[in-house]
Parts: sequence; C-alpha cells; structure tokens
Amino acid sequence: LIFLKKEGFKFKFIFIGAKGNKDVYKYLSSLGENVEIIDELEWHEEGAVAEALKKYQIDIGVAPINEDKFSKAKCAFKIVEYMAVGLPVIVSPVGEQEVVTRDLLDGFHARGKEEWVKYLKQLSDVKLREKMGASGQKRIKESYSYKFILPGVYKEIKNIF
Repeated sequence: LIFLKKEGFKFKFIFIGAKGNKDVYKYLSSLGENVEIIDELEWHEEGAVAEALKKYQIDIGVAPINEDKFSKAKCAFKIVEYMAVGLPVIVSPVGEQEVVTRDLLDGFHARGKEEWVKYLKQLSDVKLREKMGASGQKRIKESYSYKFILPGVYKEIKNIF
C-alpha cells in the first residue's frame, strides 16, 4: 500500500477487524487519509457484511495471510463473504483461501509484494472487477450456499438414523 501511495495510485483502504490493535493503527497511519480503520463488525448478524461493504464502498476484498501452521488451518469465511456479495478478491494462496478462490477467475492469488501491487492495479479496472465479482458470486451460490450444502447434510443425517 505504501508503494502504491508513493506511485500516486489513488485508493482508499478500509481495514476491518483491527480490534484496537495498536500495531495495526501505527502501521496503517503512515498511509494518512488513504486508510479507514474499523475495529470490528458484528459478523454474526445477518446482512452485516453486505451492509458494511456497501456503506464503505468496498470494491475489492483482500486477505493477505502468512504461510504458517495457524493460517493454513483457518477457514476462508471472510473470502466467502466477499465473494457472496460480488466482490473480486486478492488472497494469499494459503489453506482454504487457495481452495475457495479460483485464481484469475474470481480474483487473484498473490504471492509476494510485486503480485499484490500488480493485482491491485489490475482491479482498478471496473469491468474486470465486475467480471471477477460475478464469477465469485456464482461460485459461492453453487458451491458454498445453504441451498448447495443442506441437501448433503440432510442425506448424511438420514444415513446415520
């Protein structure tokens, strides 16, 4: 983000989930007016994510994570939420993030700073964002929605009893 700012690239970065972390605030403060920090959303409330994405006019969902044991075990819920509302995503291809996001279709798998910068620049193209966002939204409906999941759950429960 600092590199993009130095290049004169225009953006607004909304960081959701800082939870009052002083290190996050300190790091992101160097971006000045380019950043807004939201400590927490009520993720469990129906519609909270979609409302926040609309309210803050978020165009791209990003999820950079480290490639470590903890991150590999995390679910990709944040990515599913972004894609469900039609946002293209850029993710670190680690664990479930790599599985949920289809590289070059729903968004991008970024490996390293150069790719993050490259893909953020590419997604400044509105038509590309719309195309990838629609692809991701369709993927979530077809593979991760209640409508898709519940018949399989019902079948398994029925087999048990």
